[in-house]
Parts: sequence; C-alpha cells; structure tokens
Amino acid sequence: MKLEITLMSDLCAGAGKHYSSIIDLDTSLDEYGLPYIPAKRLKGCLKEAASLIFNKDRIDEIFGVAGSDKSASFAISDAKLEDYDVYVNDITKNKIDDSDVTDLFCSVRSETSIDEETKTAKDKTLRFVRVVNQHSPIDKSNLVFVSDVSADKEFEEDLMKIAKALRNIGYHRNRGLGAVKCRMNTESKNDCDFES
Repeated sequence: MKLEITLMSDLCAGAGKHYSSIIDLDTSLDEYGLPYIPAKRLKGCLKEAASLIFNKDRIDEIFGVAGSDKSASFAISDAKLEDYDVYVNDITKNKIDDSDVTDLFCSVRSETSIDEETKTAKDKTLRFVRVVNQHSPIDKSNLVFVSDVSADKEFEEDLMKIAKALRNIGYHRNRGLGAVKCRMNTESKNDCDFES
C-alpha cells in the first residue's frame, strides 16, 4: 500500500534536526536537499486522525502499543516526493548542490510573537521557519509525497478511512501550515525502510 499526501498549503515537517544556523525551525531534508516527511511524524499524525474514527482498542490493534511484546502489523516509510528517483537522477547527473535543490522546493518565513496590549512585536521573538512550498518548482502543481505502508489485510479499509481523515501534518498545523489531502492506494506495493 502507499499513502499519497498532496500538499494543500506550505508544510514544515521537521525531524528535530537543524540544517542551518539561521533557521530556528527546519523541515526535513535528505542528502540531496529534497524535502521529505519523516515516518515517525506520519505515524503519529495517522494515529491522531484514527482517534477521530475509532476507539482506543481498535487503534491499538492497528498501530500497536508502545512497550508491548506483541509487534504491530503497521509499518510506514518516510514520505518522499512523487517522482523522487527522477529528481535524484537529475540532481546527480547535473551535479546540483543540495542547497540549490532546497531553495527550489522550500522557502524561509519569519515569524514573531505579538504583544496583545501594544499590538507590536515582542522583543527577541523573531524566528525563521523553513517550509516546503505547496507547489512544484517544475510545473506549479501541488506537490505530492508518497510513503510505503505495510499492514495486515484486515486493516486496509480502516487505513483508507484514517488517511481520508488526516488533514494536517507538521509544525504550525493550526496556523495555516501543513494542510494536506491524503489517500491510501492499495494497488501497489514497494520495498522500503519502514518505521513500525
């Protein structure tokens, strides 16, 4: 199965790593400078979306329980850009620097806290956030990320419902970032590194 994630807004899906000293909140980037969505973040978001549909027992059946000796059947890989292999081939063939690749797919936003009383910026609150742009730098279509998913056949229908319920991913998802449209595609299967 594959989870297909279409960006409906810009996205900041970090993995807790910093790639630059001037960026306070960074998105996840691979060795080529391409953005990705970490498997751990996806699993957490899917589990949160599942809580809107299913009870705790069903969620535990699907996703497993931390610290349990019984392993869950659910596993997910990092979500990479659709046509990832094509991008990597072009980057390596043309020897494009990873920072140039990142500049194509991402932009940096500044943000600050506002003093409610004076309606001015609070001192020392200026922060810089790198986001993945909603639209492709190639054809301006909405970017699509794809993640491989492995689960018992009995959970496929549940996972389709959970994917449809997933509407936001990443940092500042309540502040206009990370709006997504998701669907589970059960027609294809790939080998990948899973996060279970």
